[in-house]
Amino acid sequence: ITINGTLNTTSGSFFNGNNSAINGIGTIFFNTGSFTNNGTLNGTVDPVNGTVDLGNTGLSVEFAAFEAFTKGENVVLKWYTTSEIDNDHFQIERSTNNSEFEIIGMVEGAINSSVWRSYEFVDESPIQKATYYRIKQVDLDGNSSQTQSRLVVDHLNDKTDKVSVIAMSNGFILSNLSDNAVDLSVFDITGRVILQKQINRSFEYTNTESSGIYFVSFADTKGKISTQKFLFTK
Repeated sequence: ITINGTLNTTSGSFFNGNNSAINGIGTIFFNTGSFTNNGTLNGTVDPVNGTVDLGNTGLSVEFAAFEAFTKGENVVLKWYTTSEIDNDHFQIERSTNNSEFEIIGMVEGAINSSVWRSYEFVDESPIQKATYYRIKQVDLDGNSSQTQSRLVVDHLNDKTDKVSVIAMSNGFILSNLSDNAVDLSVFDITGRVILQKQINRSFEYTNTESSGIYFVSFADTKGKISTQKFLFTK
């Protein structure tokens, strides 16, 4: 059976017999009844009020799913198991090359379980590069198995501090909408610096120089520089 979508079952039972296989990238979803697997399962089972029996697969932990995504400035890892045998703990690992991984945390396992369980770990200090995450399961006797790695890049989205500049005939009003300070510079068309100042919230500038073209430049805490051109009168 190949499932590339979702198989919904509201009642009854689903049985995957010996030497049979369920493959694909879909999900078996059911509200009541039971799911029994004596063959090969390469998809995901999502019970609500039902039960899951994965048979004797020989693995200490059966991972149903593993996902990694960003939430704010953090990376959230969630994984689900349908069976655990002598499972002591999970190691959370990350890597920038999908080859050399470092351990960044640990979550206790259920030791023994035959029910659907969910786990979560939050990386509050993600690396500012494309990062691979994986979960390693460690038995009481030290044996281990691991999930496939998941690549996360969303946390690299541009998060430049927000600055608003409102022009006036003889100056401007700058509003810093972020929680971080910005470095402000005002200079004329020859490059002569007229003003340099660090702005935390808002700042109003009134031109005291001769009328002409001036440039306003501000740099945020990430080093990004923005420059705008203004025509000021005195």
